[in-house]
Amino acid sequence: MIKVLIADDQELIRESLKIILDSKPDIEVTDAVSDGLEVIRSVRENKPDIILLDIRMPRLDGVSCTKIIKEGYPDIKIIILTTFDDDEYVFNALKYGASGYLFKRYKYGQPGRGDKYGISGTGNDKSRYCFKGFKVFLKTGCKQ
Repeated sequence: MIKVLIADDQELIRESLKIILDSKPDIEVTDAVSDGLEVIRSVRENKPDIILLDIRMPRLDGVSCTKIIKEGYPDIKIIILTTFDDDEYVFNALKYGASGYLFKRYKYGQPGRGDKYGISGTGNDKSRYCFKGFKVFLKTGCKQ
């Protein structure tokens, strides 16, 4: 069983990810939190294998969370959730030990890397979640 912590300040994103991941028999969502301080608390309590971590959150951003978590829990894999304009944030998170990143907001059918690497947002843009990149990571980057 792979234990996953979801951290995003947007409730719709958190709940959507939780619903999808809860439907997978080999994944247990240990918590879904909305800010960086809750991430730190949840990591201490639940010891997840993977954190899906929004790069921009209140009280403590994803970069700072990544640095703190990797110092205390180097075996936890962190996947950054980001939008296209977060290059500096993503670079810093990777520098501090994040295992990779997934894009939010690729629209379904949009040319480019959305179906291969991203997770799409939901809402009026009629986009969807795409988890191919996450599935590949689970197979190759996280031991059960």
